[in-house]
Amino acid sequence: MTNPRVWSLGLDGATLALIRPWASSGHLPVLARLIDGGVSGNLRSTYPPLTGPAWSSFMTGKSPAWHGVLEFFRREEGTYRQRLNSPQDLDGHSLWRILSDAGRQVGVMGVPLTYPPEAVNGFLITGLLTSSG
Repeated sequence: MTNPRVWSLGLDGATLALIRPWASSGHLPVLARLIDGGVSGNLRSTYPPLTGPAWSSFMTGKSPAWHGVLEFFRREEGTYRQRLNSPQDLDGHSLWRILSDAGRQVGVMGVPLTYPPEAVNGFLITGLLTSSG
């Protein structure tokens, strides 16, 4: 039995209501081929429908109420200072962590809130809000 490969593409803020007509009219030929040759579906986002909690839900399969990320930032306990959420703030394991722990090779690129990167069986290139230092 062969090990099937799975590939996922997430486009923040994109909607198939716009992508499908543009793809079928020839404006997005690569996405048209991906849609025609794979599986696609309409997104039902999180509440709140924001980038930070939505991508954290994609990572963990949990709602924001369960993974604990409600925004890009969180208030430091006992102060009014804010700090950036990180993978350590997630209450749950990411899909790539679960797959890595199961011995599967993974590649992750450009996903928000993945800095600092965790060690995986493969590669993880952090995305939006990666530190420049």
